[in-house]
Amino acid sequence: MWAWAKGMTTAGPTAELAVVVADSDQRQGIGAELISVAASDARTAGADQFLVVVSAANDPVVRLVRRR
Repeated sequence: MWAWAKGMTTAGPTAELAVVVADSDQRQGIGAELISVAASDARTAGADQFLVVVSAANDPVVRLVRRR
């Protein structure tokens, strides 16, 4: 669920996070739970930053990422 972002110029270890939830399963908290678990695992592995790429037009996901 996470991978080191190779080649990043950051101050510390960075994890790249990608989550996909099927349309029929959205708005049930699944994405939030996946992000929480993946972020916790990445922190345990030493990451102190996260790289998340999301379309600016995807308001629900932008809000979700900002809350986390």
